[in-house]
Parts: sequence; structure tokens; C-alpha cells
Amino acid sequence: MKVVINDEFGTFQLSKKALELFGARTGKSPRGLFGEHWRYAPEFRVSQVLLDIVEELGQDAADYTTHFKIIEIPDGIPWHVANPEGPEYVARDHETWR
Repeated sequence: MKVVINDEFGTFQLSKKALELFGARTGKSPRGLFGEHWRYAPEFRVSQVLLDIVEELGQDAADYTTHFKIIEIPDGIPWHVANPEGPEYVARDHETWR
């Protein structure tokens, strides 16, 4: 499975052009589809629309605080984006008890 991450220091930000393309292709903003914390939603990071935009625009899809990288992770594992202030990485979820 492909996942979009920010591999630089700074927060995950789409450029204005990428946001406009996302809205044109889905009819909604990322926030409208994935909620207030859309930047960190796993469903957003693997969405085909986002992947297509990043592949088409390259670094023009990113705001000045972001450097996008598309990584591959195994299908079917629970995961999350770690280190949201960058550089981000994808970590496998682990069990916890409280």
C-alpha cells in the first residue's frame, strides 16, 4: 500500500494548487472528507486522489514546509503516521493496556 508522508521538518501541508485539485476531483476539501485532523488521517494519506496529485505535481503539491515522499508498506497491518512535526514515518500500531 502506498502512503504519502512528509520527510522534512515541518507540518504536512498541501499547496494551494494541490488543495484546488483535491476539491475539483472529490467535490470537497480534505477536511470535509476526513475531518478536522485530516492531515494525519490514514484514510487521507492512502487516498488515490492524494496519491495521484502528489505523483502528478511532484513537490509542487507541497507547501514550503513540506517535502512529500510516497512510501510502500505491507497491506493489512494496523499503522499510523508518527512524528507529525516531521520528518514523518509510518509505524505499526502496537497493543496497549491501561
